[in-house]
Amino acid sequence: MKPSCAGSCRRTRRGFIDRATVPATFHLVCDDLYTIGWHSNLSGIRSGRIGSVERLRQRAVRVEGGMSVSDDVHTELRRRLIAGHFTPGEKLREEHIAAELDVSRTPVRAALQRLITEGLLEAAPKRGAVVSQWTDNDIEEIFELRILAEGLAAAWATRNMSDADITRMEEMNRDIARAVASGARNFRDIVQSVNHEFHMQIYQACGSARLRNFGTSLLEYPKLLGGFYIYSDNEIQESIQQHEDILHALRARNERWARSSVTSHLSAAFERLKRSRRKPQVSPTPKG
Repeated sequence: MKPSCAGSCRRTRRGFIDRATVPATFHLVCDDLYTIGWHSNLSGIRSGRIGSVERLRQRAVRVEGGMSVSDDVHTELRRRLIAGHFTPGEKLREEHIAAELDVSRTPVRAALQRLITEGLLEAAPKRGAVVSQWTDNDIEEIFELRILAEGLAAAWATRNMSDADITRMEEMNRDIARAVASGARNFRDIVQSVNHEFHMQIYQACGSARLRNFGTSLLEYPKLLGGFYIYSDNEIQESIQQHEDILHALRARNERWARSSVTSHLSAAFERLKRSRRKPQVSPTPKG
């Protein structure tokens, strides 16, 4: 039965509902960043502002007990920050964000405060925030947490993952190898996307919602730090081989081997990132 207050809800032209006019039982809901493959929308997010707003509008629905407008703004801004839409040191102004997303400044202010608490933004004077610079300590913390979380997830996945799941992961690894061999100009985009899916499969099979939610949130940060765009072709080949080691361990249903393989793989990725930060950045030569 439709609640009697539903008729009083006012939808703005881009799909948001002004919280001041919405009954307490109605909110906007958007897919959570930690549980969707946002990387598939990466090019759209980078290509322009309107596309990402339209995707948010399409996903937004009214449900009882859902998320608030501030939650939706937080999700969208966090998505853009992780995707590299904003540059370190760039100032985000409440009024500009509010105008773009067609909401009041109140939910924007709340979303910015949450992002400041999460370390993605820093407080700035006059109602705004600045995109945070990443320090070596920040990066080390992210990798150490991910090594612990994903190593445990791989160990637990040996108990739950089906042969079909492992076969799909093997095909993903072959897709990465084919992308590198193709010489396409965008092969690193393909590698980045498929690699994300590969690691997501480990968390999906770990059997723990808490570990999955925590671990998948950490998967996004390597993109912010450069991801496969800092890898040489040889380093990508090394990563492919390390994936093979993980797959062998999963096939063998060996918890210690799986955990060790993931730990080795992520430790190597951390070392590559540290080397890249110690030397001047040179864009990889396009293939083809």
